[in-house]
Amino acid sequence: MSEENTAPRKPNAILRRDAQEIISRAIAAVQPDEAVARALAGKEFPGRVFLAAVGKAAWQMAKTACGCLDGRIEKGIVLTKYGHVKAP
Repeated sequence: MSEENTAPRKPNAILRRDAQEIISRAIAAVQPDEAVARALAGKEFPGRVFLAAVGKAAWQMAKTACGCLDGRIEKGIVLTKYGHVKAP
């Protein structure tokens, strides 16, 4: 093999690795728990706090909100698709 034929492979491998890293970080950034944690970071909620979560990711989002709000949630409801609850 000549050097000309092998030269593009290394840059392609680097581009592939970089693309995979970008994709992995983008997917991690939009996970329900990460999105909720970012949205609630540094927020103060005066008064009573109620939680409502609806959808396939509702359980995961509600669980993260409970952790972020450190026991401040007075009451709440979570509605999700059957089989999407990960734990009690």
